[in-house]
Amino acid sequence: MRYGVPIVAVILALLIKLLVDTLNINSDKNGYFSLIFMVILISVLYGGIKRGMLTSVLAAFLQVKKHQATRSRESKTTLATASVASVVNTYRQKLQGDRAIPTQKQETTQDALQILSFHLENSPLAVIEWDSNFRVIKWSQQAETLFGWESDQLMGKHPSEWKFVLPEDLASVNGVVSRLLNGSERRNISHNRNYTKDGSIVYCEWYNSALVDESGNVVSVLSLILDITERQQTETALRKSEERLRLSLDAGVMGIWDWNILTGELAWSDTLEPMNAIATGSGTFADFVEKIYPEDREFVEKTIAQSVEQKTNYAIEFRIISPNGDICWMGGKGQVFCDETGNAVRMLGVCMDITENKRSQAQQQFLVEASTLLSNSLDYQTTLETLAHLAVPHLADWCCVDILDEEQTPRRLAVIHVDPSKVEWAQQLHQRYPPDMNEPYGLAKVLRTGQAELYPEIPDSLLVEVARDAEQLELLRQIGYTSAMIVPLVARGRTLGAITFVWAESNRHYNESDLIFASELARRAALAVDNARLFQTVEQELTERKRSQAALQESEERFRTMADSAPVLLWMSGTDGLCNFFNQSWLTFGGRTLEQEMGNGWTQGVHPDDFQRCLDTYMTAFHVRENFQMEYRLLRADGEYRWVLDTGRPRFTPDGTFAGYIGSCVDISERKKAEEDLLARAEELARLSGILAQTNADLEKRNKELDQFAYIVSHDLKAPLRAIANLSTWIEEDIEDKLDLETRRNMDLLRGRVHRMEALINALLQYSRVGRVSKPPELVNVATLLTNIIGSLPAPPTFTITIEPEMPTLFTGRLLLEQVFANLLSNCIKHHPRSEGNVTISVQNRETCYEFAVADDGNGIAPQYHEKVFVMFQTLEARDKVENTGVGLAIVKKIIEQQGGTIWLKSQLGQGATFYFTWPKQPKSK
Repeated sequence: MRYGVPIVAVILALLIKLLVDTLNINSDKNGYFSLIFMVILISVLYGGIKRGMLTSVLAAFLQVKKHQATRSRESKTTLATASVASVVNTYRQKLQGDRAIPTQKQETTQDALQILSFHLENSPLAVIEWDSNFRVIKWSQQAETLFGWESDQLMGKHPSEWKFVLPEDLASVNGVVSRLLNGSERRNISHNRNYTKDGSIVYCEWYNSALVDESGNVVSVLSLILDITERQQTETALRKSEERLRLSLDAGVMGIWDWNILTGELAWSDTLEPMNAIATGSGTFADFVEKIYPEDREFVEKTIAQSVEQKTNYAIEFRIISPNGDICWMGGKGQVFCDETGNAVRMLGVCMDITENKRSQAQQQFLVEASTLLSNSLDYQTTLETLAHLAVPHLADWCCVDILDEEQTPRRLAVIHVDPSKVEWAQQLHQRYPPDMNEPYGLAKVLRTGQAELYPEIPDSLLVEVARDAEQLELLRQIGYTSAMIVPLVARGRTLGAITFVWAESNRHYNESDLIFASELARRAALAVDNARLFQTVEQELTERKRSQAALQESEERFRTMADSAPVLLWMSGTDGLCNFFNQSWLTFGGRTLEQEMGNGWTQGVHPDDFQRCLDTYMTAFHVRENFQMEYRLLRADGEYRWVLDTGRPRFTPDGTFAGYIGSCVDISERKKAEEDLLARAEELARLSGILAQTNADLEKRNKELDQFAYIVSHDLKAPLRAIANLSTWIEEDIEDKLDLETRRNMDLLRGRVHRMEALINALLQYSRVGRVSKPPELVNVATLLTNIIGSLPAPPTFTITIEPEMPTLFTGRLLLEQVFANLLSNCIKHHPRSEGNVTISVQNRETCYEFAVADDGNGIAPQYHEKVFVMFQTLEARDKVENTGVGLAIVKKIIEQQGGTIWLKSQLGQGATFYFTWPKQPKSK
């Protein structure tokens, strides 16, 4: 019992403090010391100095724990609850050790336990006591309130026998219980989630203490449970809030800093590290100032000093030098905090990287200036060159503009650098190494594909790849490229050119945002170029249109003048099919005005019998845009219907658009009358043709009869002649010894006349058959034919017949051509005065025929006989002198003319004679 008083005193003090904290009653920082003092006082009064000393040790222990706790209310409660559990456990052990105490003391202890039980039941903590098998032996009122189950529902049950612990936390809870029951831990603190009776989930903080006997066996386990659901939710919300703050700072490239004005120490969040390049969370204000861009340091220091002096907030923008050497823009805000005396002791602030904002503002300003420049001029070549000047040196060290000409060949429009001497050198380099449109990279690729190219870094390996020779590689290295981008000038889906931006001397680098900006600048430039070209095109088209309109007006005036003076009737219609023009001849013909004829008014003059046919012909052609021609009767001004031939054809504009029809009408009344006359004559001719056909049939019949007659005559005449010839021969033989010379001569003369008569009969028969007896044509070699003819003629051995070369081979009637040459050659031999005469056969190739010539060197024929020689029975010498029928040349002429050729003679007396005749290359059709 000697320990009961201090223990109860400590417990009471802690419960009072817990109640005070729970009710949010403010207490000063010495509150704990007041409570401990009360505990010690009570212990001394009831238990003496020794108990007071023990209480002092416990109080000191609690005070140390108090300084190690967090500032939150829940942490204080945790500390108190752990202390309670520890004290209760100690007390219970002491009670076990005091079992042998006399009865009076036990009663005193029992009273203390009742007091302790009362306070535990009324504390805000749920209390559960478990036996050595971890079954419930006590379930406090607070436990019922927290979890919902009543004590009698759970007594004697293990936690696994009802739905108490979340499955996800079951493993860790079993581990805590196992360590308490096996003695490896006497007390512990754990956190897990538990189910309540209604199925909801609460977050609990468990303070567990194991009571063991003298043998070290666990007698029971006491658990004090604190509902930390609200605290857990608060901590979760706080973590989420901190995470959102972290994300916001990261996304906005922002950081928070805290400056102790008195010590100069400066702390900041890690998001400021990449910008300031100072170790995490440490440094001094001087370290920060050192990172500021030299030109901005004085301004920043002055602004901050003024804020501290006047105890006012500030907001500034300044530049810093980043770890990689780039210059970045920062936006900073700060707030001054003062102590109780009003002195500035602390400054909190935020910094934001506004480099991109500044760059965006500069780019937008550049775009505004560029847009103004591009829109103020239609001379896009000068404008683009000015734009390149504007880009250097703000956007690039080098800027080049290339435009594609009509042949899609790049033409360098401008190259700009701050040093004019380098510009001239770059132009010479470009002329020496013009771009190859087949290159797989760079300007050629951009112009070919219309896609931008970005080169954030330009290593030496890239220069080696693009260089065409060692000299160009050395020149490229001298330029010192660090970064480049090439953006196409694209408008309406067509690539017009490209702009190239290059960093070199500035040692700067382009990124994706720079490429986006450059692409937007190129888009605006391309739009300006396209607009300028369109304006030029429109201006040219307007000029051309005005010229065309003037020419069209002049042409229309000429047309109307010509149309009105034309002797034919002219008309025009529009796309609606209605007539909108008639020339003066038409109006004069009909005796009507233009207004009366316009539209369909002209149809009033069409003869009623012809109207529907005329309209159908016109509309059918109109719908298919085809030419048409029709004849109809049109009323003349004197009231007579005249036949006209109306010819119409569709009109189209130069671009192929249908514009209507134009037509002309010709008065064909006379032709119609002539046609009627011709028709009557045709009928008459048809009648005559029938008569002629009958006559021809009769002629053919007569010809057949004539052939029969000729054959009969020939046979009947030849028989007596042969009889006379034979009889004269027989008589001469019978009286041969009595015939004198005169009689013999007369007998020869008789037989000569008989033979002449027979030859004449044969010639007549041959002449009558010319043209009526034909054989199918065949392929004839004229040279061979002449050779065979010459071989069959009775020419003297001294007589020469020459066949000139290039005699043709033609498809004709062999027998007819053979008769012509045989008669001509026979005459040459027969009528030649000398036996050593010469005959030459030649040929000339004409368009549709061959012209043959048979020339001799005989006596010739006087011109007055040139026609006579082709007449039947005409001879130039007496038949007694030269045996001749006078039919041969007549047969030749008839054959030649039957074949479609002609024959003629050229000769003079004493100069020989040449017979010419033409023979068709193709046989005459029947």
